[in-house]
Amino acid sequence: MDKKDLKHLQKEIQEALKEFSAPGAAVGIIKDDKILLSQGFGYRDYEKKLPVTDKTIFAIASCTKAFTAFLLGQLVDEGRLNFDDKVVKHIPEFRLYDDYISSHITIRDLLTHTSGLPRHDAIWYSNPHISRKTLLQRLSYLEPARDFRQKCQYNNLMYMVAGSVIEAVTGQEWEIALKNRIFKPLGMNFSNSCVIDSQNSDDFALPYLIREGNPLRIPFRDISLIGPGASINSSITDLLKWVQIHLSNGLFSEKKYIERATLEEIHTLQAALPTFPLEPIYSLGFGLGWEVGVYRGNYWLTHEGRVDGFSSSISLFPKEGIGLIVLTNSSPTSHRPLTIHIQEIMADRLLGIKKEKENKEEKPSSFSKEKKSVNKPPLKLPPLESYLGSYEHPGYGNLEIQEKEGRLFGKLNKITFPLTYQSVDLFCGAPTEAIFDDETMLTFSFSRGFEGEISGLSVPFEPFVEPICFKKKPRAKWESLPYLTSLEGIYENSFLTIEIILRGEHLVALVTGDIAFGQGQPAYTLTAEGELSFSLREFPGGFFQFKKEIGTVTELLFRQPFEKSYLKKQL
Repeated sequence: MDKKDLKHLQKEIQEALKEFSAPGAAVGIIKDDKILLSQGFGYRDYEKKLPVTDKTIFAIASCTKAFTAFLLGQLVDEGRLNFDDKVVKHIPEFRLYDDYISSHITIRDLLTHTSGLPRHDAIWYSNPHISRKTLLQRLSYLEPARDFRQKCQYNNLMYMVAGSVIEAVTGQEWEIALKNRIFKPLGMNFSNSCVIDSQNSDDFALPYLIREGNPLRIPFRDISLIGPGASINSSITDLLKWVQIHLSNGLFSEKKYIERATLEEIHTLQAALPTFPLEPIYSLGFGLGWEVGVYRGNYWLTHEGRVDGFSSSISLFPKEGIGLIVLTNSSPTSHRPLTIHIQEIMADRLLGIKKEKENKEEKPSSFSKEKKSVNKPPLKLPPLESYLGSYEHPGYGNLEIQEKEGRLFGKLNKITFPLTYQSVDLFCGAPTEAIFDDETMLTFSFSRGFEGEISGLSVPFEPFVEPICFKKKPRAKWESLPYLTSLEGIYENSFLTIEIILRGEHLVALVTGDIAFGQGQPAYTLTAEGELSFSLREFPGGFFQFKKEIGTVTELLFRQPFEKSYLKKQL
């Protein structure tokens, strides 16, 4: 690429920023170990008009995954693990939903998205309050969408597990291993693994969303919880060093950081995607931390990254010795992100591919979603109090339902959903945060128990499995000792005697005279389901409903499958 070509390329990048209404970008090109371009365009701070430089720090999101795979490759070289090691070899407590998968899934499966688990991103997105250890424990409650190794399903959680493997083997947190093994040795001085660190630097980009052709400043998203899959922040200057090591068979400044054979394995197609090569650019599947594909007839390694207010793309053409990096401080505003647009401009020039005539209608200069308006008569709201409370799922955690000014709001982690009534026990809502669009509309379907009380809530947070079912948590009152002791006593009818006593913090039932239980049955633990309503932990289908008259418990309704009994309290 001569100076004239470079000047034309710089002009095209500037035009692309204007076309996509983007505040800024940073671009890097390396070929045959020579840096051809390392430059910032536009603004890192649009309001203050602070320019982007080649040292400006951007979030690179899922481009992080290649770093985690590289760290594991180094450990392979050191003989400390193998890509085909079972995960439980290094993390014995590791469990997924299926026992067979738990005991057979390998490190390679984690890196190639073949665990059978769909994304389940809502479990970690905007959830800074739990640790990776807790997140690791919650994986066993997440339902798979495919059979083990049946199909690639992109998954950030499995890269978090891969980072936990690194921690188990090295005794260092993933962040420390990353810093000691890659950042420091390569001199990547403008790179970190937490957006808080980025904001403490002198040269960092602010995140933006494009709305109606204008940059809208949005908050940084801390995704440290899923760090090994998405949390690196870096600059063009640093990433050119990272790309160079991949194009130089693991060498940087004449020092070897990974064996050539291991790096080739990382770059090799491991898990194929269904491919119909009707287009000149298409993906074949996944290597280890990279997507493997064909770009207009050329072997191609690439990965994109997207997080609130940032987009990135890193591409390698190993046979041609070409590396391309594009970083932007705006979220994608269409199905064709600015990062991909710039990447293709650069790739076509460097590969000597004649530019095809563009269809301007397919790539708008700015993207603004037209909101659909449907005129419907307002529905009469039911009493909202019965829906209020905390609902829990062992994997997703707590989902709070709150009321404000006559409207329900759902809150999962830090994401809020204003809810609109649709029909009986059915509401819908989209997140309030600007990063989500109107298509992120979810249904909140409430369920009821034996006595008609609200007992649960289902929400399709993961579209490839059944809606996630949250169980309503007992109110604090229902678990208080004064409340529980008021229910103690002996309840009888002609055939059955049930004694309710308090053991520790729980009520238990001692049942005699009933065929369904038999003789010598253990105590049955009562779990609060609603006001005066309890299920029996050790007896599925068993249910107690106490009845009060003038503030005093007088009767117990005992439900069993296909049968119910009324028992009077003995005074």
